[in-house]
Order: sequence, then structure tokens, then C-alpha cells
Amino acid sequence: MSTAPASPSARLLWLDALRVLAGVSIICMHASAAPDGSPFSDATPAGRALPVLLQTLFYMARTELFLVISLFLLAMSLHRRPRGYGAVIAEQAQRLLVPFVFWVAVYVCVNLALGYHLGWGHYLLRALTSQAEIWIGYLLLGDVKQHMHFLPTLFALVLAFPLYRMAVARPALGLVLIPLLILKRQLNMAVWGGIEDPVATQYLLRAIRIATYTGYGLVGAAFYGIFLRVGAGGEGGSWDRARSARLQRAVLTSLGLLALACLWIKFGQAMAVIQSGTWSRNYPNADSAHLLMPVALFGLVMLAPLRWPGWIGRLAPYSFGIFLVHPMLLDLFRLIAEGRIMTPSLYVLTNIGFAVAGSYALALALSRVPALSWTIGLGPLPWARRRAGTRPLAAPSA
Repeated sequence: MSTAPASPSARLLWLDALRVLAGVSIICMHASAAPDGSPFSDATPAGRALPVLLQTLFYMARTELFLVISLFLLAMSLHRRPRGYGAVIAEQAQRLLVPFVFWVAVYVCVNLALGYHLGWGHYLLRALTSQAEIWIGYLLLGDVKQHMHFLPTLFALVLAFPLYRMAVARPALGLVLIPLLILKRQLNMAVWGGIEDPVATQYLLRAIRIATYTGYGLVGAAFYGIFLRVGAGGEGGSWDRARSARLQRAVLTSLGLLALACLWIKFGQAMAVIQSGTWSRNYPNADSAHLLMPVALFGLVMLAPLRWPGWIGRLAPYSFGIFLVHPMLLDLFRLIAEGRIMTPSLYVLTNIGFAVAGSYALALALSRVPALSWTIGLGPLPWARRRAGTRPLAAPSA
């Protein structure tokens, strides 16, 4: 296989579109809440309508979409370049856990700086220097900042990759996600109702999430199996055109109906949130709709016969970076704007613009610094760069 960089036309632009959508949606989802995390509870229903509807819209592409994308790419990588279990785990540990530890350290510093600015930094510093469980939580649960749990969760899911590979040959195994999500809900309710220790509760809930989210690994591999047979948008698959078209129509129809059902539930919940001023997390079937919508979205984008613009491929490599840096942009905006922008809709729209533009600018800046580009997945790790620097220069392989 050639090691030359892929041209924009050779890229899977539909997958790039999903990566951009996932990264931007995570930012906008966080930016569409009030500074205290509420749906602008103090505003009138009309005043919070736009922020809640935007939150609902962007909540369609949750971190579960990133999981499906990542595990789809892992299935593709292993199909094109088979490796042993140890090699895969070592590779993924370097790609996921090393940047994760770096960003944990960064966000500890950010939290301390924010705390000292707001008057509670000395309490956080005292806790950091006296309570080991805080650091354990940062490293195992990823609770140092919003959605930093994604990296240790994804790495834990990668450990089960031999299981997912069965779904490449048998895509129907992706349906196992449904009973696993039902099991997740039942186990979560048992933990919430039966465990009083809040620390133990958090670790048990995370263990349940990882065990049941193996279903997303099966889904990612199942979609890769369908991709091999049908191709993207019904083009380029290994099956003959008639057989491929039948599978494409069947999967598109099923996922389209799933998406419509999820949207009906999600916007019903949004109406309840607008009226009540609370998140209405117990709205019937809302949790299932949130967890299944990313699956429907991935499959629809993969199989729909759409033509994506080439610039999507230029934005996609920064998706991991904007995911990692966006919390500090949200914190900065909160410091600048809280109490100054009183209209919920204006606050949210300004926050979204600032956070998306700032996150891309910061990710681009990091990518241009060789010593830091690895922190957002766009360069070799420092020790790999040093080893490469001690070797004689060779012509690039073709």
C-alpha cells in the first residue's frame, strides 16, 4: 500500500463530514447551555426556545458518534493492514492515552487559573495536593473537564477489538447494540437505587458504560462490513449493482425510520424543556433516542448518494484537536460574557461562534508547532521525533 499522502479526491469525504460534524456539534452542544449548565431556567419559555432547540439539534452528534467513527476506522485499518493484538493496543495507547495525560495536566492548570480568578482556586489546590482520588478520577474517569472521558473510554473499548471484527463478516451483529443499551439502562437504575457511595457509583456507572458500549464497536465494524459490500452512497462496493442496491435501500430505509423516531422523541423532550426550564431527563425514551441517533446519522451519511465539498477534507484532521481544546474556549467566553450578554439567544449564538472559531484557530496553531502537534493527533510523539532525528535521512517511500 502506498504511503504517499492521499489527495482530497481520494479521501472518504463522507467520513470527513461526519468527523467535522461530530467535533463542531460537541462544541455547540456545550455552548448552547446557560453559564450554570441549565437551559436558561430564569428566562421565559420564549426566551430559552432557541437555545434549547439548538441544544437538541447538536445533541444528535454526541461522543457516541465519535466512538462509531473511531471504531469504524479501526476496523478499516485492520482490514487493510492486519496487526497482532499487542501491536494494536500499543499503537492505540500512544495515540489516545499519551495525549490524554497531557490534556489532563493542561486542564488541571486551566481549572486552577480559573479558580484563582473566581476566588476558589486555593480550595482546588488543597484538594489536588491532599486527595489522591481526585487524580485517580481525572485519569480513569476523565472528569477533569467536559467529555475528556472520551479518550479512556475509547481506549477501553479498543481492548475488545477482536470481538468487533466478527461484525465485518456479519453486519447483523451491529443490532446487538440495542439489547446492550437496554441492559445499560437497567444496570444504571440498579446502581443509582442500590449504591450509596457516590465514588463507587461513578466507577460502577463507567464500568457499565464501557461493557455495554462494546455495542458501538460492533456497530462501527458492521458499518465497515456494509461499506465493503455497498460502498459509500452505493458506489464502489464489492457486490454487484442489483444486490448492492437492495442492501443500500434496506439499510437506508431502516435507519431513516430510526432517525425519524429519534427526532420525534428528541423534539418532544425539547418542548418539555422549553416549558419547564429543566432538562427533563426522564422524558420517555429520550435516553434511547439520544444513544441511537448517532448510529442512524452515521449510516445515513455513509449510504446516502451525496456529494461532499472538498474543503470538508481540509477541516476534518482538526476534529480531534477542536474536541480537546474547546473547553478552555468555553471557559474564556464565560469569563468575558457572563453578566454582559443577558439575552439567552444572543449569548448562545455568540458563544457558539467564539468557541468554534477559537477552537479551530487554536488547533491550527498547535498543528503548526512540531513539538506540540502530537497533542491533537497530528504529529509523532516527542520520543518518536527524537528517534527519527538520529537516523539518516531517506527518500520517502512510494
